Amino acid sequence: MTLKQFAKLAGCALAALILYATPLPGFLKWPLIILFALLGLGMAFLPINERPLDVWIVAFFKAVFSPTQFLWQKRSPVISNQPLETNQGAPVISNQSTPPPVQTFNNYQSTINNINTQEQEFLKNLQNTYASGPIRPAKIISRPLEPKIPTVAPKIAQNDFIFAPTQPNIVFGVVKNSEGKFVESVIMEIRDSHKNVVRALRSNKLGQFRIATPLPNGTFEIAPEKEGLDFDIIKIDLKGEVVPPIEIISKPLRH
Repeated sequence: MTLKQFAKLAGCALAALILYATPLPGFLKWPLIILFALLGLGMAFLPINERPLDVWIVAFFKAVFSPTQFLWQKRSPVISNQPLETNQGAPVISNQSTPPPVQTFNNYQSTINNINTQEQEFLKNLQNTYASGPIRPAKIISRPLEPKIPTVAPKIAQNDFIFAPTQPNIVFGVVKNSEGKFVESVIMEIRDSHKNVVRALRSNKLGQFRIATPLPNGTFEIAPEKEGLDFDIIKIDLKGEVVPPIEIISKPLRH
């Protein structure tokens, strides 16, 4: 308890004791004693919106007894003929200098004239440039295009799957190297006819891969990729039928 809280609590307790000692009737004395006791507890330990109760009580009485009507009267400004000194020490003379609207207009007109002058100089330089002869186009340096990887037809895998899917348009298969060993962690992108990637998957430790949901009918490309290996892009046509397992075999890297 702070000293301020103790003073509030002690003041209200003292007022309650004084009321208790007065010869007032009980029906009037006891409600006042209880009121002062609760008021002391509230002002000491009960803040409302982080403000003590006595602050709210003072604000309430100020709002009640303060006037709620204000009469505004226009007052004419007092114009002084004496120069005013600014912070920099330069005098500002009222009623003697050019009115600010006129000065603002003059500055605006000066700015417009400068812009017109700059625009005329730019147009003159542009005309001189075209008058000197035709402008030579910039030299275009062509770069060789990257070699396009051809697409090949899929090769059907044999005896590599125990549980083959029976749902149409499910693409699955196995990835092997040139020695016939399974290749894991091969990233494969399945792209539609507009070269948009519609599926992305990776082969498991047995080299197998499979999409979870069927693709729509159409032409798609399977683009395998793994560091140190090179693959052809496989082109498949889906027609709403069960797709046989696809065997993807890597080949030596291109140099």
